Amino acid sequence: HPFSITSAPSDDYVSVHIRTLGDWTSELKAVFSE
Repeated sequence: HPFSITSAPSDDYVSVHIRTLGDWTSELKAVFSE
């Protein structure tokens, strides 16, 4: 699975890490890198 929630329940934000494992996640990385 390429998506991991990495923030703690007590945090005021949600942190999500995305691994680039294929075409879809590679394109998603490119969009957010702009």
